[in-house]
Amino acid sequence: MEKIRIATRDSKLAIYQAERFANLLIKSGYDVELMKVKTLGDHDKGKPLYELKQVGIFTSELNRMVIDGKAHFAVHSAKDLPSQLEDGVEISLYMDRDDYRDFFVSRIPMEKFKGVIGTSSKRRELFLKQALGFNDFKVIRGNLDTRLRKFQEGLFQAIIVAKAGLDRLGLSVPGEIIPESLIPPAPNQGIIAVTSMSGSQFSEIARKFQNEPVLWEASHERELMSRLGLGCHSAVGIKSDYTTKITKFSFTDGERRFDYVIKGEISDQDIKIISDNI
Repeated sequence: MEKIRIATRDSKLAIYQAERFANLLIKSGYDVELMKVKTLGDHDKGKPLYELKQVGIFTSELNRMVIDGKAHFAVHSAKDLPSQLEDGVEISLYMDRDDYRDFFVSRIPMEKFKGVIGTSSKRRELFLKQALGFNDFKVIRGNLDTRLRKFQEGLFQAIIVAKAGLDRLGLSVPGEIIPESLIPPAPNQGIIAVTSMSGSQFSEIARKFQNEPVLWEASHERELMSRLGLGCHSAVGIKSDYTTKITKFSFTDGERRFDYVIKGEISDQDIKIISDNI
């Protein structure tokens, strides 16, 4: 077989994630090449993510490389993938889930915190506002290294990042894990997703590495987002648990919070109840 080409964003974290998938292929005897790309989200850093009208700002260029035959696979942070993928592309693998919680990077404990918090996530902003009354938020963009550098330079007294990103790069920073009760996780947070051409031989290769519990959790979280018609920038938290077969949904507008628990498969009644409350 020809050398397998994997498209990835050109950042330390994205490259780590792509290499994690590449290592699975290498151990199975495949020859692999990484193709590093700067996406729209990497170029346009002036606006909050929720103000950018285009969906898939971190993923569409990578998937386009798969469609155009320039790459066989694209590797993404699963939470960046929109509910509706480009025609002809499918998620062929959800890699094992890492920590799905958020991390409050600060030298000041959350319970005593007063200052500017850097985030471009409406979910993180509104849930913290609702839970703790925080309201001094400022947009921060860039890859994980860039955001941590801005914190170290004192531009923010705190920033919020995914715990999985810190763990994957082996970074030790001041701060604390944010409990799910304060900020529920974004759907698919902590999961690395691999896309490929629908029904291709490469999809079959990737599926051989699939872990059933992760597939169940990721699929249910994405199904709920899709059926509710929500985008990845919506202020909602969703977390499915394979062991209990429970999916937890949370929404806030910064003042009111709505929580709902789904047991087993997602029903039309579940969708109606949630839709009537958000």
